Amino acid sequence: MRKDHLNALMERIIERHIKGVLFDFDGTLADTLPSITDGVNLTLEHYGYPPKTEQEVRLAIGNGARILAERIIPKEKAADSAYVDGVLAYYCSSYEKTFLNCRECYPGIKELLIGLKKRGIKLGVVSNKPDPMTKALCKCLFEDGLLDFVLGQTSLPLKPYPDALLLGARTFGLPPEQCAMVGDGETDMKAAANAGMLAIGVSWGYRSRDILEAVDGSYVVDTVDELAVAFGIKDLTEAQ
Repeated sequence: MRKDHLNALMERIIERHIKGVLFDFDGTLADTLPSITDGVNLTLEHYGYPPKTEQEVRLAIGNGARILAERIIPKEKAADSAYVDGVLAYYCSSYEKTFLNCRECYPGIKELLIGLKKRGIKLGVVSNKPDPMTKALCKCLFEDGLLDFVLGQTSLPLKPYPDALLLGARTFGLPPEQCAMVGDGETDMKAAANAGMLAIGVSWGYRSRDILEAVDGSYVVDTVDELAVAFGIKDLTEAQ
């Protein structure tokens, strides 16, 4: 990230008095692609389809489990709602067996969250991953009390709809304009815009910088260190 862009993000964070930060999970906090691919390929094997590569699965994720189910099967089958229902159910059952294969965050993420917490910032996770799995992964990866809000896929509309983000802001006790959404996908950036929150994209995840920057009003950082600096944390080792 160019220094002038980083400075502009820092100024925006100060200007908006950001006191709450919501994070996407997959591709933002942790690399869950291998575990998702494992679940996808168990499903494809069951239905007699060839396996997908991680890159193919990367392009299919980000919009919830049902859209993923539609994208991993032949197009003519994806038009059959009842068939997709069956694939989705089998995938969810398969992913229950593989999702905890993810045991680590990206380097520096835990230190970043601890540093933000020490600065009095409310922290949360909003994911399009099924809610029980989102909560289980957060419990596995983060110490109790670090996150103030965790929500995955429920009956609420998925990102890019703003509903889950706005619920997070209400849980924080903050107006949306004092919150930021950090994510690696265009759905995260659009959800932030729809919620009236600051949109911060991370280029280390599953979407390209160009896709993130295409959403008006979004800022994009390339490293966890840059994100830390934007929030006034100059050395992540000091946040431990």
